[in-house]
Amino acid sequence: MYNDIFKSHSSHLKHPECMHLSENNNSRVFYEKNDNDCIEKYFLDDHIFKFECYAYNYLKTFDICVKIIHVQKNMIIYDTKNLISLFNCIQTCKPNLTLLLNELFSFVKSFEKYNFIHGNLHVHNIFLEKETFPYRFYIMDLDNAYIKRKDVEILNLLDMYNPTQPTHHESNNIDINFLISFLKKSLTKNNCNLKELLENCFKNIAGRPVFD
Repeated sequence: MYNDIFKSHSSHLKHPECMHLSENNNSRVFYEKNDNDCIEKYFLDDHIFKFECYAYNYLKTFDICVKIIHVQKNMIIYDTKNLISLFNCIQTCKPNLTLLLNELFSFVKSFEKYNFIHGNLHVHNIFLEKETFPYRFYIMDLDNAYIKRKDVEILNLLDMYNPTQPTHHESNNIDINFLISFLKKSLTKNNCNLKELLENCFKNIAGRPVFD
């Protein structure tokens, strides 16, 4: 049954952004790009869909998430029509990388004050406003998130879906480490300048080299 569902949406999965998002999410989800240039996310597991909705409702007051403009059973629509993914920004817009990386890591470090860990952060689920300066970042894909708050409903979902909770030490840098790993793998191979900038930014934040 699940194979039939994915097969019926294969043409949409050919969109590069949707392919990248699907390939880098271990949950049973898939993505489509609709005619309004917004990303639709479909969930094959009801409890993961519910968890993402709860996580979004908790975080939306902090204005760090890509806005969800429509919700129906096991599907949400992200308003990405005026946004660009971090991957596409670096590849096509030729930004000031020093400034971009410093602001990016500061943004990710700010998750700590919201008692939030994303859990699967990478260059395809971080978005920026197009042609806006200073850079304004937003995240999507909250199905691997951990929210450290005393809310029974959310904690019950976490117990069911994400029972292995990070320790305090791990939580301080888990999203930074995920993002660094992805940047190393996907963007630095043929970009020595980016590699050097990434090294310097990470040393300033985490106090240790990233390319050990």
